[in-house]
Order: sequence, then C-alpha cells, then structure tokens
Amino acid sequence: MTFVNEFPEFLNIPFPLEYPAISPFYSNIDITKSGSISYYETTDEHALHRAASVVRSAFTDASDFSAKSLFVVTWNRVGKWKGDKSDDRSNEFNTFQVAIISSGEVSYVEFLYPQNGIQWVQAEAGESGLPDIRARAGFVASDERYTLLKGSGSDRVRHLTETS
Repeated sequence: MTFVNEFPEFLNIPFPLEYPAISPFYSNIDITKSGSISYYETTDEHALHRAASVVRSAFTDASDFSAKSLFVVTWNRVGKWKGDKSDDRSNEFNTFQVAIISSGEVSYVEFLYPQNGIQWVQAEAGESGLPDIRARAGFVASDERYTLLKGSGSDRVRHLTETS
C-alpha cells in the first residue's frame, strides 16, 4: 500500500498482487497536506476480549479462539494522491482502520469503516497519464489466494461502511 506516492511513475495495480497483502483500502494515499496514519499494539484484556468475541461470532470454526495480541492501524482523514495537482486542497477524506487479532498461532483481520468514512475511491493520474485504479479492499495470501470485499475496484467501494 502506498501512503505517500513519491514516485509518479508508480501505479496502483489491481488484485491479485504479486505479494501478500492486507489492505483495507488499496489506493494511492497522500498525507502530505492532511490526515494521519497511526498504529498501536495492545495486550489490554478488555480489548482482547472484545476482539476475540468479534472473531468467534464471525467464524463458526473459531469458537475456542482466544486473542493474545491486537495490532491496530488507523488512517484518519487521508487524502488521495493528486499527481501534478498536489497543491490542490480537497474536501474529500477517507477514514478507515484495520485490526489484526492474533492468538499467536492463528490471526484474523477486521476492517473497520466509520459512517461516511469513504469519500473518494480513486487517486489522480500520474506523469505517465495512466489513471489510477479504483480502490480495492481485501487480502492476498502468500499462496496467491485472494479475497476482495464487495464493491472493490468499482465506485461501490465507497459503500464499504454499509457492506463490510
């Protein structure tokens, strides 16, 4: 995932990627003018209990799952990369989060999108003139299996707040 595109010739490529990835919003993000990316890891019992409960309710084969660690990354009010128009201000920002919930042996991922958290779905074209793809959300495993969330790669990706 590109947080700040320092290489204009780089393009956001469609899934499946050639490498493993966990991507709550795969697009060219620019935080030079606005937004932030923060992360933390916790072993707080209350947070671990809540995360394990989410996993157990979502996966029938995880009824005995017990979380030992929780790693959370938050993209708060991030803008899209604007190519040559990088001085332009935008009033569209995205906010989303990923939580990696691990027992030490097995890990699960939760993507979180607040109401109205996705306001843009595609960055601007770079120097090559080729347009960026519409954002994708999903996973690519090391064995090349992949899963995309509903709406990925289309304008419907902005509805992740309702569909995921």
